[in-house]
Amino acid sequence: DRVIKKQRLTHLSTVKTIDSLIELLNEANSNLQIQTQSSLQSTAAPDSNPDQSTRKSNSDILKKATHLQATLVNDQKQHFSAISKLGKAVDKAFSTTGSEDVPISVSDLDRKKVIESVALHLYREGMFEL
Repeated sequence: DRVIKKQRLTHLSTVKTIDSLIELLNEANSNLQIQTQSSLQSTAAPDSNPDQSTRKSNSDILKKATHLQATLVNDQKQHFSAISKLGKAVDKAFSTTGSEDVPISVSDLDRKKVIESVALHLYREGMFEL
């Protein structure tokens, strides 16, 4: 129950992070298009430096993207940790007590049922000649 809840929470967090990253990339794309259009229309000298606000905007976008990437990696680690714990919980719930591992003695088996089971198995496997 706890594992499923953890998986849901990490899934929601991952989806939010991915959505934020997509929005950030769209913002970066629009900024890049604006920069390209302004540089084409600019009559400034070729050796002039790019606008400071443009540089600051790009560095802010890069910082946000790096932070979102780290958040996404952390969310994925938590998600796969929850999946691993789920497997362990299932193994623990269905663990054997050891009584099933004791071999059955031949004297306890019904000979007719054993022969019938073997014959059905061979029939399913296509071994008709036996």
